[in-house]
Amino acid sequence: MKLRAARKAFAAYFRKTRVVGVAVPSGVSPQPGSLGEIVRGARGRARRAYADCDYSVGIEAGVFRLAALSPRPFQITIACVFDGEREALGSGPFFEIPDALVRRVVRSDQGSVALVTKGKRTREAVTAEAVLMALAPFVSANRYF
Repeated sequence: MKLRAARKAFAAYFRKTRVVGVAVPSGVSPQPGSLGEIVRGARGRARRAYADCDYSVGIEAGVFRLAALSPRPFQITIACVFDGEREALGSGPFFEIPDALVRRVVRSDQGSVALVTKGKRTREAVTAEAVLMALAPFVSANRYF
């Protein structure tokens, strides 16, 4: 799922791409519980995956709480793109998730986003959006770097 999502995001910006998957540890818990931990996981994956390539991508999703905003937890997918020197972060939609789903930890290709949107959004689509946004600083480098 993550590989398909990354391919879609790169294809939106580049005509010819070769996207390959590399299994690397995130360096965070299996179900990150804070926004900081989710970002650290994406960064860790991107940096560990970088080898003999133009860009590496790290993707991490997780659930965290912001008590000032809502009593319910939020879910987000973060992507980090790394070019060996610079990195950029992007995210998919940030949304509330019922506590019952957090306890159940959905591990399907559709994920909890498909359940709460009744199939209108998929985990793959949300992940592709995160990668697309993390690539934006590289394709618009004059505005960012």
